[in-house]
Amino acid sequence: MTITANVYEIAIVLVSLGFVVFIIVLIPMVLQLRRTMKAMEELTAESRKTVESLNEVIRVAVQAGNVEEVVKRIRDVGLKFATLGDLLADNIKNPVITLISFIFGVKHGFKRFFRKREKKGGGGDATR
Repeated sequence: MTITANVYEIAIVLVSLGFVVFIIVLIPMVLQLRRTMKAMEELTAESRKTVESLNEVIRVAVQAGNVEEVVKRIRDVGLKFATLGDLLADNIKNPVITLISFIFGVKHGFKRFFRKREKKGGGGDATR
């Protein structure tokens, strides 16, 4: 039994063997690519969680910055209120002291006036 093959048949066999070898090599590459894509999906999901956490941290930082700003404003308002209190005390103190002094002076003056009058007149209402 003799096997006769021409050049075309040998070329077809060689191309077929090359294709089989190519497929055999390609299968592990496809499996590795599949594992890589799955790892990429997991990494993407993990990075999404990380980004959400970072967004939360940034949001808290912004709120903390706002809280810091609010505390600063409250401190400024407190300082302005203290300054306003001092200003009011300085501006009101003198007129209030003058008014109180006037009232006590008038009261003392009336007491002295009526005391002298009682001493001189002997109580004018009692003679009626």
